[in-house]
Amino acid sequence: MLVVGTVVLSFLLNLVFTPALIWFSKKKGWYDRLDERKIHNGNIPRLGGVGIFASFPLAYLLTAYGAHTHGV
Repeated sequence: MLVVGTVVLSFLLNLVFTPALIWFSKKKGWYDRLDERKIHNGNIPRLGGVGIFASFPLAYLLTAYGAHTHGV
């Protein structure tokens, strides 16, 4: 059950972090600029993947801390 909780928490954190980081990236102008080598049609925010990557380790740490403090 602890693994399922970690995956669900990771998903929920991802739903929060990714849009927030994309918004922040757009606000700061941090884009992958379009040039002749790119296949996308416009400027793509650079920080979207950071939210996806960071959500699982953070969920794991929160779940492990909760399990440790509550003796699960």
